Amino acid sequence: MKKLLLTLLLLIPVRVFAIETNGISNVLIDTSTKTILSENEKDKELPMASMTKMMTLLLVMERLEDNKISLDDMVLITKNASSMGGSQVYLEEGQSYKLETLIKSVAIASANDVAVTEKQ
Repeated sequence: MKKLLLTLLLLIPVRVFAIETNGISNVLIDTSTKTILSENEKDKELPMASMTKMMTLLLVMERLEDNKISLDDMVLITKNASSMGGSQVYLEEGQSYKLETLIKSVAIASANDVAVTEKQ
């Protein structure tokens, strides 16, 4: 009986209301309808968030697991990477660092400049 009631409750359409936040910039999207429910300065450029760095680490770990890259690979630091704001380890443009070192910099120091580097 409980399962039947739960199933019926899940079938009742519910209107979703936008959530107010105190964030500088945000976008809330209903992914099933691709409808923007709320937005605030969605195009404002900001230093990357920790979730971006976590996703960068996830992609790196997946490529390490697939043997597409190695911890010994050298990574070239671009002008864009060296000019990142926010938390950083102050990488120098044109320098190359081992991927292993850069992973530690992102994971431990939450370095924005590391998260936008390119494989050499």
